[in-house]
Amino acid sequence: VTLDAVFTPRAHDRYYEEVRPALLSLRQWSGELPMYDASGEVIHVWQSIVAKLTTAGEIEWLATIGYDITERRERELELTHSATHEPLTGLPNRALLLDHIRMALARSARESTVVGVLCIDVDYFKTINDAFGHDAGDIVLIDVARRIESALRPSDTVARLGGDEFVVLCDSVDGEREMLMIAERVRSAIESPPISAGSASLEVRISGGVALSGDEYQEPEELVREADAAMYRAKEHGRGRLELFDTSIVRGPGSADELSYQLAVGIGQGAITVDYQPIIELATGAVTGVEALARWHHDDRGVLDASEFIDISEQTGVVVPLGLQVLREAWRQAARWRRADGRDTRVHVNLSLRQLTDPSLPRVVRELITSTGLAPGQAFVEVPSRVLLEHPEHVETLRALNEAGARVVIDGLDAHAVARGVLREALSDGLKIDRALVAALGERRGRAAVAAVIALAHSQGVPAIATGVETTRQLVELRALDCDAAQGYFFARPRQADAIEPLLGRRFVG
Repeated sequence: VTLDAVFTPRAHDRYYEEVRPALLSLRQWSGELPMYDASGEVIHVWQSIVAKLTTAGEIEWLATIGYDITERRERELELTHSATHEPLTGLPNRALLLDHIRMALARSARESTVVGVLCIDVDYFKTINDAFGHDAGDIVLIDVARRIESALRPSDTVARLGGDEFVVLCDSVDGEREMLMIAERVRSAIESPPISAGSASLEVRISGGVALSGDEYQEPEELVREADAAMYRAKEHGRGRLELFDTSIVRGPGSADELSYQLAVGIGQGAITVDYQPIIELATGAVTGVEALARWHHDDRGVLDASEFIDISEQTGVVVPLGLQVLREAWRQAARWRRADGRDTRVHVNLSLRQLTDPSLPRVVRELITSTGLAPGQAFVEVPSRVLLEHPEHVETLRALNEAGARVVIDGLDAHAVARGVLREALSDGLKIDRALVAALGERRGRAAVAAVIALAHSQGVPAIATGVETTRQLVELRALDCDAAQGYFFARPRQADAIEPLLGRRFVG
């Protein structure tokens, strides 16, 4: 049997370039060589080869043992693909996109070319989901992905960051004019003809933002953030349009985008601190944990609550480094409390949609829990119920976070959220009742809605936690409904770590 009849051309070349020299010098070699099976199909085989040499130092004969590793190699390829691509559309995910942008920026610095990024959102995608169902929404996303691919050059890359957001990387463009031409071509491909989703014919429109690399080297996240900011400007100006990023978008005087730019600077300068609000077990009055709340010390506007800047940070992507900073500080504080008094205080940290779309989040969470030395059950993350209702694919992200060592609480439950089955599928360690329902406890409909959330929590074997408790009457009602825990101004306002410490061992009565 000749080598050509058994080995593929690639294996044949490797034999003469690597295997044969090793056999002549060491008389043995091990490695992978693709071969043909009896039917002529290529299989992956791990070979262990031993050579018998003549007195002249030539190969007299070979003895080899081979193991078919084709299935293992295919599984490895599948795992590699799933780690770098999102499952619905098969497109690259955020991690792979950022890696491609990093390489493109490095090439552009060497070759004096321009890198372009286009961020795309499907306008009114939530309406499509609500009106026609999530299956129709999935069909739209898959069709949009294919249409974007059809409009791109072979060297371009399209990724899906989660939800209805797509990002296009154009590796090398002549400048603004060519990038805008590509963006218009992509928009035309998406918007015509209508997309068929079951019996529905959907006229899909998109908003997009374009950013171009500058003379100085940029981080990949910065370029995506600029395109993202331009996209949100397009939405603000009426949707269904494209906007080109310029510095006025994030630095315009008095604008919300100016606040986002200042926030990004503030994160880097340590202007973000964390306050803590206690969570009380209603049966005993004991403090079982605290919720970590970001505070921004703004140079001109003083201390800002998260409610004053979290939406802006979400829109422009600044929420990702912001969230990481809060996670790190809050769990480090939990570890400090544990070392100081041996108490395993639970610390809840809020996560946003942007953070959940980051495939590295479970790994980051695992590393933080390990590095801070938290006890099992100390690290909690809170996810808004609306995120799971609008993006049910993130149920799997919750499972990954749980496997990484974090307990998951679903926040902001109301009557609408309870009625949606996706929350029953979500792995959780607690359900938080929306503060608006707590405020409406005096009304029959409000009381019934709170009772429904508590019943859902107990059916899943997890505690129901009321938020925004401010009066004795609300507390009495919650206890009558068998609510497990609560937090709010009735017990304590959020305060810094040193000020919250005296409350951790206290029992609240009322």
